Amino acid sequence: MAEIEVRDRADMLAELIACESCSAPTLLRIAGLCADCIAGIGLAADRTAYEAWRRRVSEEIERRATG
Repeated sequence: MAEIEVRDRADMLAELIACESCSAPTLLRIAGLCADCIAGIGLAADRTAYEAWRRRVSEEIERRATG
């Protein structure tokens, strides 16, 4: 990924955040994971990691809905 220079934080529209799994910088992270990691666990033969991630997504939605 190309380096991005930020001169003034007030002008930032988005900020790169590290994926909790692969540490890659990403603009979109859902329940801690970047799109590549979500795709990886979603396509894996063993569904354990994907099911755990889906539970985490559901818990996060519930937590935000109830405040």
